[in-house]
Amino acid sequence: MKQTTKMGASLSAALLLLGIAGQFGTVNAATTTTIEPALKGVPGVSSNQESGSEIDATHITNTPDANDHKNDKGTGWSTAGIGFAPGNLTLNQVPNFDFGKAFTIHSGQIDFNMQTDAKPLTRSLVVTDQRSDKGGPWVITAQLEDFKKLDNDNKQTSTTMGSTDATHATLTLTGSADNTGKGAYLVPGLWNENAAAGTTKYTTDPNGDARTNKPEQLGTIALAANANKATNLWQANADNGSGTWGLDFSKATSATLNVPDSLQKQGDWTAKINWTLQNGSVN
Repeated sequence: MKQTTKMGASLSAALLLLGIAGQFGTVNAATTTTIEPALKGVPGVSSNQESGSEIDATHITNTPDANDHKNDKGTGWSTAGIGFAPGNLTLNQVPNFDFGKAFTIHSGQIDFNMQTDAKPLTRSLVVTDQRSDKGGPWVITAQLEDFKKLDNDNKQTSTTMGSTDATHATLTLTGSADNTGKGAYLVPGLWNENAAAGTTKYTTDPNGDARTNKPEQLGTIALAANANKATNLWQANADNGSGTWGLDFSKATSATLNVPDSLQKQGDWTAKINWTLQNGSVN
């Protein structure tokens, strides 16, 4: 399986703010670069009139009434057409998780929530599957690197928090059945790559309730910092997940961070999350 990627954004900020190294990209590309006439060669459509009009006797019938012209009739028929082609499997965007700073070290607090709720859909993990009518299978994995200390210019240094297999910071992502819960919830959406500047490319699908081929709901997933392998995070089984879907992490409680007391060190720290979208099912 070959995957083509675009470089993702890497954000650094303050204590317990996670930066993102997102692997944005497309899997199994099959794009259509030109728009071809849908009516070319279709029976009943006059040659060279795919974008024109039908005027000949085959398409237009006029019936005059010799005795009473009030009953004269005219009927005609033309054709409308459109075609759709399969597209790509794409990782559209990945979320940041900001847990704030200026906490006092060794205060007894080891669990942290994000500081504020976000505007709906703005802190989301978004996938678009255009490969078939039903979609799937696909899976997203995530891997949390160790936290690194920031210098005075908010750039990561080589100094790590020191997470090990036995003692590590843990980012926990929690799902919810709908937007009334505390976790991230599944949103059928629309992705407009050509959205105007200043507007969002990701919006809610107004007809989303009719979409039944859904990806899986997010459960409770714990990402240990500095782990040696990626964690299966979110998936769509075969014949599911077609179109654009997002996990909306707008609730502050949809992600928590645990930093053991022994790892709490003075300074501001960030960790990158590597997200990968793959074609296929969970192994």
